[in-house]
Amino acid sequence: MNNLTLLVILSILSCKGLPALVKQQDTWKIVYEQDFEKIEEGGLPEDFFLLEGDFSVRTINGQKLLAMLGNPVGEHGFLFGPRLGSETIQLSFSCLGGSKSRRHNVFSGAMGGIRGINYRVNPISSNVTVSFMGSKVVSPIYWSSKNWINIKITVIPKVADVESLIIIRSSSKSQDNFYSEEIKMSLNGMIKGGKCALWGFSYAEKEMYWDDLLIRVQTSD
Repeated sequence: MNNLTLLVILSILSCKGLPALVKQQDTWKIVYEQDFEKIEEGGLPEDFFLLEGDFSVRTINGQKLLAMLGNPVGEHGFLFGPRLGSETIQLSFSCLGGSKSRRHNVFSGAMGGIRGINYRVNPISSNVTVSFMGSKVVSPIYWSSKNWINIKITVIPKVADVESLIIIRSSSKSQDNFYSEEIKMSLNGMIKGGKCALWGFSYAEKEMYWDDLLIRVQTSD
């Protein structure tokens, strides 16, 4: 998967024949929620499965966050939450990167297992790249790694189970530098099931932080 990044660009990629995003009779059900406030300092949630790297819960300015060490530089990640199948899924979280000189930290993730829908955000190229089953979409997106970003990714199965609609909404967590944007794209294939994953790349050799992990699925009444 290619490196990606973000710059100040508001973009909406529209796709033909997209299904209704949230039907009036549908509701959202929270299936996973983690804000780290009940996790012991230096520990990890019991459901986390480390793929690589050194992660732990730390208290920063009175708030508990998931921290990743800046060294060694490499690909560090973890799996979390329940296994999810072909239902409409929404993942949201907050991330703080870090920079040093011209080097910036990068984050990426996956939904439906590490072989599922993958996305990667990098504040140098100012793009987000989403890839799945051989198809790939690159779109402009803004993120300064020095600031918190809120990410919300919705994956919606399309007709005949041959395509997935991906909606990425991002916004600043800082009121001093607020922005909000939305990207829509369509990729071939349907996720078969699996956990969500998040990775950090500490190219700047600075710690990275995550908070407010939330997974919801759409259910019909």
